[in-house]
Amino acid sequence: MGNQDDAAIYDLVTDVQRKKDLVSSLVALSSSLRLEGDGFRASVNVIGQEPGGDLKVVWAGSPPPNLDENARVSVWFELRGQVYFFKCQPFYVPGGAVLGWAHEDFLRLQPRQDFRLAIPADYEASVEITSRAQGRVPLVARLIDVHTFGLGLLVPIGEKFSADENVEGVLTLGRHRPVKFASKVRFVRESGEGPQVGLAFDHGVHQTEDLLQQLLLNLRQDVFNLRRP
Repeated sequence: MGNQDDAAIYDLVTDVQRKKDLVSSLVALSSSLRLEGDGFRASVNVIGQEPGGDLKVVWAGSPPPNLDENARVSVWFELRGQVYFFKCQPFYVPGGAVLGWAHEDFLRLQPRQDFRLAIPADYEASVEITSRAQGRVPLVARLIDVHTFGLGLLVPIGEKFSADENVEGVLTLGRHRPVKFASKVRFVRESGEGPQVGLAFDHGVHQTEDLLQQLLLNLRQDVFNLRRP
């Protein structure tokens, strides 16, 4: 992805004082944070700061099993309606952890939720069409882009789709849980690689709007992780 696409996903918080203010607010509000690592997601509560400024947190429930003490995790939090995250390597202590943030980039998710996110070439993503008015099923299509209102697909040459056709399928992004979706075809454009099909979600069929929103949030984080090892 280029810089223009990246800018449409998040804002980089570079001002040191701004980062300090955010951390101070987390401490003052005893905020809840979400830690996400390889194969786990857990909530923690902020209980203070170390003398050097690192955040002290305790597990909100049982700690995840088999934590890798050498692995970096993503730390998510919300302040005043804005969602932020940063990556760090926690120092685990009995009952919680210490999170070093001073030398990490903070990212703010932009408040709009209708960005069309292009799928990087090195990102695992798939769409399986399971129900359609015509043609074979199941049909595996290449995912071009995704946003909260629908998908852009590249389907095999020779496959036919019609405007307003009802289409159902399964969307898989990375290693996240697949989500079923229902949709209508909004456009079909021919290309040298095959027809490009635009689908608009119909959230009322499977009641999956919240799941799709979370999947998009996961995609944004995954794309950030691809760019910053």
